[in-house]
Amino acid sequence: MLTQQLEALYTENEARFELVRETLKDHDIHGPYLSSPTELYLLKANKLLIIGQETYGWKNHPDIISQMKSYEEFQVGKTHPSPFWSVARKMEEALGNARYSCAALNLNKFDVRGGRPKTEEQIGPIRELDDIIIEEIKIINPTICVFFTSHNSDYRLKNLYRDLEFIAIDSWNVKELCVLRHPNLPKFTFRTYHPGFLRRKGLVNKLVDSVLSQVSL
Repeated sequence: MLTQQLEALYTENEARFELVRETLKDHDIHGPYLSSPTELYLLKANKLLIIGQETYGWKNHPDIISQMKSYEEFQVGKTHPSPFWSVARKMEEALGNARYSCAALNLNKFDVRGGRPKTEEQIGPIRELDDIIIEEIKIINPTICVFFTSHNSDYRLKNLYRDLEFIAIDSWNVKELCVLRHPNLPKFTFRTYHPGFLRRKGLVNKLVDSVLSQVSL
């Protein structure tokens, strides 16, 4: 049912994806990144959703089902491990969940040349798709949701969730790690830096411990 709901959502927005592809056809874009959580996610009591910034290269398929199939085949990082997915594995383990059992989204549905959209010409059309993530989160319905989008993207979250609160926890400042509080977000929702930065600064274990300290399951 969850996959069918996501497929319906993406099909409803297919023309919008095509508009981005057409608008940025000369910018070597990849996507869209469309979620399709597996049975491993569905069977977990403490469902974990992680939200990144964008893919670093992704397949371009002509239809929604094939785009979702790419997500399934990727197995939330099993086929392409990286610092990002290493943090996901640590969080799964801390929650007592099986490896590769989280679900994943990206704030940017498309990447540009295998990385982040940098100019307003690139960001503008992709940002027009941001509202889709509201429905994705509702459908995926996680227990714990972590935005690894950094404070630089907070303006986009504020545009999506009116009166969104950013609440600092433990010894972190709000830019580093905070609770996101809004009626339309899961109770345990957090925003922090990209895992690559956290790993370079030696903050991964501290992050996982802080998140778990806030979660009463």
